Amino acid sequence: GGSTEDPRLEALSQYTLKTIKQKPDKWAKMMGLEENVTMINEFLEKPEIRLLVIYANQQSLLAPSKQFPNSTKTKAVYFLKRQAEAVKKENIKTLLIFGDMSHVPLDQLASIVESLLVPIIANQKNRSQWPKVVSQDLMQHMGGLKGDVLVFTGQVKGKTLLPLPPQADNMVKAAEAQAMGSMFDKGLVHAVESVVIEWSHQIRDVLSKSSAQPLLEGKTPGPLVEIDFWKAQRADLESILDQLYSEKVLKMSSLLEKSMSSYYPAYKAMVTSVVEAQDEARDISIHLKPLRRHIEEMEEGDFKELPQKMSPFFHCVCLVWANSKHYRQPSRLVVLLQEVSNLMVQLTHTFVSEEVLRMDADEGLEKLRDAFRVLQCYKTTYHERKGRLAQYFGDRPVVLWEFQPQLVFSRLDKMIAQLRLIEEYFHTVITFLRLEKLEFGGVKGQALSDMVQRIFQEFQELMTGFAGRSDDPTDISNAKFIADHQTFMKKIADMDQRLAYIMCQAFDDCPCCESVFKVHRTSWVWGVWYCPERGVAAWRPLPGSGHQDAQL
Repeated sequence: GGSTEDPRLEALSQYTLKTIKQKPDKWAKMMGLEENVTMINEFLEKPEIRLLVIYANQQSLLAPSKQFPNSTKTKAVYFLKRQAEAVKKENIKTLLIFGDMSHVPLDQLASIVESLLVPIIANQKNRSQWPKVVSQDLMQHMGGLKGDVLVFTGQVKGKTLLPLPPQADNMVKAAEAQAMGSMFDKGLVHAVESVVIEWSHQIRDVLSKSSAQPLLEGKTPGPLVEIDFWKAQRADLESILDQLYSEKVLKMSSLLEKSMSSYYPAYKAMVTSVVEAQDEARDISIHLKPLRRHIEEMEEGDFKELPQKMSPFFHCVCLVWANSKHYRQPSRLVVLLQEVSNLMVQLTHTFVSEEVLRMDADEGLEKLRDAFRVLQCYKTTYHERKGRLAQYFGDRPVVLWEFQPQLVFSRLDKMIAQLRLIEEYFHTVITFLRLEKLEFGGVKGQALSDMVQRIFQEFQELMTGFAGRSDDPTDISNAKFIADHQTFMKKIADMDQRLAYIMCQAFDDCPCCESVFKVHRTSWVWGVWYCPERGVAAWRPLPGSGHQDAQL
């Protein structure tokens, strides 16, 4: 590392280890990498490189950087040159500005603004020689900066923080003076009105939030998103109420009220709307909370065991519908059930696997049967509970689910349709693989058998190309798979016709009834049958031929 030989490196090392609270071996490991030594030396020697940041990376090892990292797990330190010069032993103390940066920089910025910048600007002694207009303008901008940082910090944490104006203390004193009948600065009433306008915009944004927003944006959230939304909404509204009922804000509202401000009714209505929204969010959050356990069990459990969990889950949903007065709205329940359907689609996708076409046909069909059974159970349980809603209301008026089931099952039905296409493919594979051992006797037997084998080889090439696709056949947004499946089945239909022609030739070549019965028996075993009424042969999977109809 060489830190003990170069006093500049020694200075960087001592400050870094002391600030980040790391052991000397961490610095030694960092300096053991040539690229790290090069970067630090370039900072020291090249005047144009003016910033060096040292932080702990994802592996908890110290690493240098020429810019501030996007995120760090711990505190980072920075060294900044005051001007473009090389760092030398003699100028290191005067040239470098150094400090630390929190791993949550927004909190650090808020702390700097609150504890350093605002007190400096607010101190009258620091502004004694400034023109009054400049002083007031700077105070206003500093108050705006403090408020913006507070609001943004709250948004990152999922909270709505209402910024207090710089004159908040003066407003409290004015309210107290007004209550005692003393004189006070009337301009403070206007300042409170401005704050109320700003708060109303923030609160309006909170009240306008909708749990359906991810769905409206085309995303496919699961039901836990709904539960988490109302939990967060409740916490945010409770935080807003705590701020509105704080001593300073109550004094400010009193100032508006007793001054007969035209903004007071709007302020009062705003507080009332927050109280009502908080009651709503609290009611919904409490009633949705028991669903979390059921949903997590569905996500983490065995896919084949999902039918056992459907009835308890829908029982809980019905209880929510019957007992939560604020959630007893079709628009809200539809959002929840759409998200549950999204979860079922995701679980099915994971279970069936995007590699399904590469599976053995019998194995693939077994997977699909399990998937159909689970999805059908989900829909059946929904309809069963929908028909028994009255028992959840007791003596109260029953509110039914009058929305269309298609609103709930739209994506689920698309998944089922997609799986049906894959099922049809597997049935086709099973049917055509039987051609490998299909042989004919008689005068034209060898020629007909050769024709069948050419079709079989052609099918194998078609099957290999279709099964080897790189896209996901279980993705319901995969329009290419649907188009390719249609093309595949058109080619299969052409092979059907050619096989039918071969069967017609085989029957026509029969010299006697015994030969006819032999060909008939062969066609029955292999799924090819002759229709004397139409005078043509058809290539179909038949009952008793060992497999099911491909058009289930």
